[in-house]
Amino acid sequence: MKKLNFDLILLGDPTSGKDTQGRLLNKIYKSRLAQSGVYLRNLIRKKKAAADLVKSYNRGLPVPSKYIDQFLKDSLLKAGSRSVIFVGTPKLKREAEFLVKNFKKQGRDFFVIYIKLPLKLILKRSHLRNRENLDIKRNLLKNRINYHKKEVGETVNYFRSLNKIRFVQGNKPIAKVTKELVKIINDYQKFQGN
Repeated sequence: MKKLNFDLILLGDPTSGKDTQGRLLNKIYKSRLAQSGVYLRNLIRKKKAAADLVKSYNRGLPVPSKYIDQFLKDSLLKAGSRSVIFVGTPKLKREAEFLVKNFKKQGRDFFVIYIKLPLKLILKRSHLRNRENLDIKRNLLKNRINYHKKEVGETVNYFRSLNKIRFVQGNKPIAKVTKELVKIINDYQKFQGN
């Protein structure tokens, strides 16, 4: 198992394979996997979630930032000196700024990789995931994609301004995407002199 000498943020378009790639990278690198979806579902399952979280999560709306902030802080705290692979979070620019501030406080380096996917493939993969109520789901999916473009686009631009982001095309076989991610990670580690 290789050592990851920085925290990695793995973002991407809807259905781009972030969770799959996060799990694969976590097997390759000695790190802590931080998946906001798992964290939030656990809060809901354990009845530790307030009504605003349950309502937004069940309707596919953005989760209030206070929950994401807590997730980000908890993930860094639990990691200790180990690196963290954040999967799909932070989505909002404000959350990204919050995380970067925490990285700086703790003297942690980080890098972001974004998995891109053509719209046609996002729609196809979304339909394959859940074929029930497709007419309703189409409208929700369009809203989700538009929201993602606007809000996550601002976050991507923020990371661009810090010169901390690279992009990978996700419309390839899983193993090829993983190989590209590993190359970017290894190149960044060499560049940083780690």
